[in-house]
Amino acid sequence: MRPGLLSLVGAVVFATLLLCGSVPLPEGAPSASTKGGTRPFATPTAFTPNLRVNSVHFGFDHQVEPTLVVDGAGRLYVGWKEALTHNGGGQRVGFSTSGDDGATWSPNILMDLVEGPRQSDPWLALAPNGTVYFARLEYDRLAYTTNNTSGISVSATTGGAAWGPTYHLNDTPNFADKETLAMGPDGALNMVFNTDTPTDGDLVFVRSTDGGATWTPKVRVPDAPGGVIGGNVGVLPSGDLVVAWFNYTEQNLYADRSTDGGVTWGPDVRVNDVYGSGVWSNWILSMPSMSVGPNGTVYLAWTDDRDGDPDAYLAASWDGGATWTADVRMDDDPGTAPQFQAELAVDPWGRVHAAWYDGRTGDLNLGYARSSDGGATWSPSVFVTDAETPISYDRPGDYFAMESGPDGTIYAAWTDGRGPDLDIYFSKLPPAARVTVEGDPAGALVSVDGVPVATPATFLWLQGTNHTLEVPELQDAGAGTRLRFEAWSDGAPRARNLTAGIEDRIVRATFSTEHLLTIGTPYGNPTGGGWYAAGAIATVGIEGSVSTAGQTVTFARWEGDATSTSNRTSVLMDGPKTLRATWVVAVDGYAGSYLAYVVAGIAIALALALVVVVLWIRHRGRQDEKRG
Repeated sequence: MRPGLLSLVGAVVFATLLLCGSVPLPEGAPSASTKGGTRPFATPTAFTPNLRVNSVHFGFDHQVEPTLVVDGAGRLYVGWKEALTHNGGGQRVGFSTSGDDGATWSPNILMDLVEGPRQSDPWLALAPNGTVYFARLEYDRLAYTTNNTSGISVSATTGGAAWGPTYHLNDTPNFADKETLAMGPDGALNMVFNTDTPTDGDLVFVRSTDGGATWTPKVRVPDAPGGVIGGNVGVLPSGDLVVAWFNYTEQNLYADRSTDGGVTWGPDVRVNDVYGSGVWSNWILSMPSMSVGPNGTVYLAWTDDRDGDPDAYLAASWDGGATWTADVRMDDDPGTAPQFQAELAVDPWGRVHAAWYDGRTGDLNLGYARSSDGGATWSPSVFVTDAETPISYDRPGDYFAMESGPDGTIYAAWTDGRGPDLDIYFSKLPPAARVTVEGDPAGALVSVDGVPVATPATFLWLQGTNHTLEVPELQDAGAGTRLRFEAWSDGAPRARNLTAGIEDRIVRATFSTEHLLTIGTPYGNPTGGGWYAAGAIATVGIEGSVSTAGQTVTFARWEGDATSTSNRTSVLMDGPKTLRATWVVAVDGYAGSYLAYVVAGIAIALALALVVVVLWIRHRGRQDEKRG
């Protein structure tokens, strides 16, 4: 049904690190790699090990396109599409639930059919009262005919054990496709979907206030009909609606807003700031993912190829979709491999979490990054998956799912091909904070949980875990330079504990820099050598003369990184410095200073000059007498 996407992936990493609650996330992009190269992520994440959700074989080999919600009690609900082939249309939709935060999953069931023989495009939505609604397509054939059965069925559950009646919205003779559902604060169901003809596709909005039993008439959302796919609806805290979609004729992303419950819609607003940067190629396309933060900020993610290959991009709107920020790339792949089908979740603290299918190894993994500043900057990419999916699975579905729980736990469910066919896998990221340990100056060493690390270093620490940070009082910083610990930015002692909270945090260790002054001399007892604060003025001194081995030596001058003829001088310590004292040895019992020798030389020269003048005057006098 949905014009799919390349891929798939797996789930998370290193349970031992999860148990100890400490996982380093080094800053900076990973080293360059190409398709089929070495896996660039040596760093584990704190996601839990990957678990398979589907456990019952209903006669369909492939399970794809998961949808997920988590209620206020922490119960998880997952739906998915059952398919005969990895890139074919849906046959049925399945469901499972977990009451222990994803550790185990209930026996799988197939959702009821009421109109057509086939189902596809599962979508779950959570109402404010905890009711979970399951929407899915029902249809009888892929061809568009006047006699086909096509529409959207909706049923509801509380707790997942039993389902209420299934209601059907018939879209015949058009072909309903790609529905998304969002719950309003008033409990109303807000839905957008494609209503397609054999030659075109249009995006419409409908609303139900009675659990899906009845729906308002279809209202077209885009300004102009046709060329639309992948509509996604979100509800603001005010109850206003935002819808985003992909215009595949232009290859642009658009958004629109309604302030009257979907009765009317405003002008379309282009979201991607590079015209035509969307993607529709080889089952990779730019159907958007939307998430609304607790403060009403709307985040939109999509696949974008402005850089010459598909990448995961994001923009945000703080005014309900009227205007959008500059686009930001979320993945950090330095090569040309595809990153596509990005999904978003915003936790209760407003941090934005993103995941996408990532092909940088030559096969597919699930990449992940997080932003703590509204999507402006992103953490280094890491893998959620602990096994890869062959990239030959070119269409495992059009979307996967990522949601935040009420405590900030991030849950992910995705299509995974690590086995003989495609399955639904699950992982979670317990509430965690990015803690960055900085040094001033950068590069200073800090011991974190007993392991020396160079600053800055970033760690993903689970909420409530305790960690030790310790800084040596002095540490080497290169030849003739050392660092002296001064203070932590929060006033903690040099050896301190830190308990991770839910908020991201930066702690900074400040150091003063010291330089070594080295004094060399064959005679005397110099003073002033040693360590000095950077920028300090050092005063050095030495005796004017020294008697040794039956002779007297006299200080001549300082040489090296400073020069002076005084035996006492000052040196600016703007780096490591070396001074050398030079000396004059007495000749024929005379020991004078260097200056004395100079003065004596000048006196002799003057005396000789005087003699020459006197002789010349006498010579002229004799000549004058002879002429006289």
